[in-house]
Amino acid sequence: METEWCLGLHPALTVEGCGIFVSPGSGRHEDRTLENWELILVERGRLCLAVHDVDYDLGVGDWVIIPAGVRHFGTRDFPPMLRFAWMHFLPEPGHGLSVPYRGTLADPAPISALIRRLLDHLASPRRDPLIAALHLGLILAELAVPAVAESAKDELAARAHKLIRLRFPESHLTPAVIAKALGVSTDHLGRCFRAAYGIPVLVAINTARVQEAKRLLAVGSLSVAEAAKAAGFKDAQWCRRLFQRDTGVSPRAWRRLHARGHVNRR
Repeated sequence: METEWCLGLHPALTVEGCGIFVSPGSGRHEDRTLENWELILVERGRLCLAVHDVDYDLGVGDWVIIPAGVRHFGTRDFPPMLRFAWMHFLPEPGHGLSVPYRGTLADPAPISALIRRLLDHLASPRRDPLIAALHLGLILAELAVPAVAESAKDELAARAHKLIRLRFPESHLTPAVIAKALGVSTDHLGRCFRAAYGIPVLVAINTARVQEAKRLLAVGSLSVAEAAKAAGFKDAQWCRRLFQRDTGVSPRAWRRLHARGHVNRR
């Protein structure tokens, strides 16, 4: 029997570049027209961008695809907290998915994780165009899935989810704090949130914090305790416990596996 087989796929996508932009606190997106396509996903903060004759104010979870040959430029300076993932690619005519040019993810963390897996592959000595194309194809496939509109969810739960995405680094953020900010009881918020998202409010908060700790450990030089604090955990040991439960490895092991020089500031 043959010891290996060839996967007969033709990459309909070509990945030309990928990275994570972290705002230096000044400057703005340069005015340019690229020969390839670009995908931008905002992970934190806001990005104000003009694409052709359309102005975008992109917040957390917002993404936009800019076709080749389309002029785009920043309309406001980068705020200090801005972070977005970017990819340059070329689609092959006649192939691919029907992906909209603009969308919003209720939770950008899963797509962000896929992007970092692509970054890891591009930095690997075993980099392969087909594998890179499959990674990008999976990312675009996830973006092509019609999202449930926030208006179709319980409005209160959607507002709570947005607050979690914006305020999870605050160590004092709890379900009670969110309920008070929304003017409802903690029990009522909990029932609505579980009905809409299938998990308790506290689980959503801790999940957002673990995702941020994973990112900080992968792209920075912070200690585990420092990353835990920056992600909103009061207790580093509690962060380690949740981190292990979520990833199956310790925070230190995660950093050894995923640390890469993927961050750019210009």
